[in-house]
Amino acid sequence: MRFFNKEQEIDFNAFKKALPAEAAVLEPHLDRGEQFEYDSDHRLFLQSKSSGPISFELESQLKYHQRFFYKNSVYSQPLAKALGIKKGRPRPKVLDATAGTLKDSMLILAMGCDVLACERNPIVQALILNALKFVEFEARFEFIPNGTLDLISERGDFDVAYYDPMYEQKNEKAAPRKEMRIFRDVVQVDSDIVQVGSALKATGKRLVIKRSSKAVPLIEAPEVSFGKKSTIYDVYI
Repeated sequence: MRFFNKEQEIDFNAFKKALPAEAAVLEPHLDRGEQFEYDSDHRLFLQSKSSGPISFELESQLKYHQRFFYKNSVYSQPLAKALGIKKGRPRPKVLDATAGTLKDSMLILAMGCDVLACERNPIVQALILNALKFVEFEARFEFIPNGTLDLISERGDFDVAYYDPMYEQKNEKAAPRKEMRIFRDVVQVDSDIVQVGSALKATGKRLVIKRSSKAVPLIEAPEVSFGKKSTIYDVYI
């Protein structure tokens, strides 16, 4: 790995002094080829020749969803139905088993749920830890820089597991958004998605698996599915 501050290359010790939490998750993986830069505000960017710098910005996402739900009903949303959100009932605590860019976590937070999120890729972990420094949450949010299988063996304090695995890209005509192009280079396809999905189902908690409408269910036929057009949420109760 290489590290830069204001376009000037620095060694890892200097990076570690500036961003200790991010450095802690990256340190075991310094032989990788990624390149990071941080600015005067200590916001971290992953550099990419093909897509430019990537940094996760969470506050604007969260406020966008909050404004949407101020004018629109949460209960009509396919994801809300899949998570089991109902009028007059307490909101479930949701495990986001594949935190990624935290886009879905921000959506679920805006729905009024508490969220426990985890992510196993160290590059993504560093970007998440950095992004969390620039946002304050009214609802309870916790991020664990760990893989799903490790987390569910230690934690069971959630009501619903939400799983959005990285599938193989089959529609080559549709260009993925900027962040996803990076993810396919850095994270690549999750080879153990069936294993993780089955382990989440074995917890006995409600499980929601997100998939393309063109894909078959990941582990078996769900009890119910919500969604249409491009995205389906399969529910295992």
